[in-house]
Amino acid sequence: MDNLRVGQNAEQQNNNNNAQGGGIMMKVSKPATFDGSRDSYSDVWLFQFKEYGSITRVQNDSKARLAAGYLKGKAATWGRSIVILSVVVAISQVVIMVVVDSLHHYRK
Repeated sequence: MDNLRVGQNAEQQNNNNNAQGGGIMMKVSKPATFDGSRDSYSDVWLFQFKEYGSITRVQNDSKARLAAGYLKGKAATWGRSIVILSVVVAISQVVIMVVVDSLHHYRK
C-alpha cells in the first residue's frame, strides 16, 4: 500500500515506507559545490543543500561545517574568513569572562 501524502517531503515519505517494513532505498545526490561566482545561483544551491541535509538527516549543529565542505573558490575564502572570525569572537568572549571574573575576585 502506498502511503504518499500530499504535503510530505521525500524524507517523510521514505519514513512512511520504512515504518511499514517496505522501505525504499534512495540514492541521494550530493549537492554541487558553490563557488560564489556571478553566474552561480546561491538560492538554488542553498535549497539543494537543505534538501540533502534533510534527507540524509544531518544534525543541525553539523550543517554549517558540512556546507563549508561544498564551497570552493571565492565562496570558500569567504567561508574560511567567517570561521576564523567566529573563533576570534569565541576567544575574545572567554578572555572577557576571565578578566571580569578576575576583577570580581580582586575586589572582594
